[in-house]
Amino acid sequence: MIQMELKEYLKKTNQDKVCSYFVTRKYVFLDKYLKNAEGRKTALDLGSNLGLFTELMRRKGYDSCGIEIDKEKVKWAKNNWKAKFIHGSAEKIPFKNNAFDLIIMLDTLEHVIDRNRALSEINRVLKPDGTAIITVPNTWSYFYTRSFLTFALRGMKPWKNVHYQQNYFFWEHQINQFLKIIDARPTLAVPFFEPKAISRTRLSKFEFERKGLAWLSAEPIIICKKRGIGVKDNSDNTNLEL
Repeated sequence: MIQMELKEYLKKTNQDKVCSYFVTRKYVFLDKYLKNAEGRKTALDLGSNLGLFTELMRRKGYDSCGIEIDKEKVKWAKNNWKAKFIHGSAEKIPFKNNAFDLIIMLDTLEHVIDRNRALSEINRVLKPDGTAIITVPNTWSYFYTRSFLTFALRGMKPWKNVHYQQNYFFWEHQINQFLKIIDARPTLAVPFFEPKAISRTRLSKFEFERKGLAWLSAEPIIICKKRGIGVKDNSDNTNLEL
């Protein structure tokens, strides 16, 4: 556990119950599957928000840097963590080609205006043997379907909102044009349970290792490798211990 305990972080940053659940699940996943870095390994957190995951990677031994478009969040992160943070955008990453062993982009891609540019930039700065971990919302999941129906019953028209058209296969197609998808794991794939109820049970193994449920999960975790000439094909590599 990092210096600021996770519960303390969630309380200090005023996360609601649903956000707290998703933050916790992603934290547990990364903490479980990322090996401690040996040698000088580099990591980049795109859309680092308040820096929790950037700091986690630093604690794992990575020379980690977070990029965040909100200057106030960058300031907060610098004051609370030891990792590096800079103000910037995923559409123009200020680093050289093949610079990072690990890149994470958690709950960020859906907010980027030029997603193709951002994915192209990730592929550019990712090392040939590096790994990118991306999480995105999946509107085919129970939680998005429930909110969709709730808005519809209130007389709203959520189907006109592009956010509700972003299902797992939409993201899979877009990401796979720029990065080689080698695996996908589910987060919150069990229907009819509230996040608070699920967080009290031991579902880490069920969620993270049931690969066939990724397309049903609220936030699929998509594992990628670099695309490009001469890049080793890791399509059969499903070992998430990076």
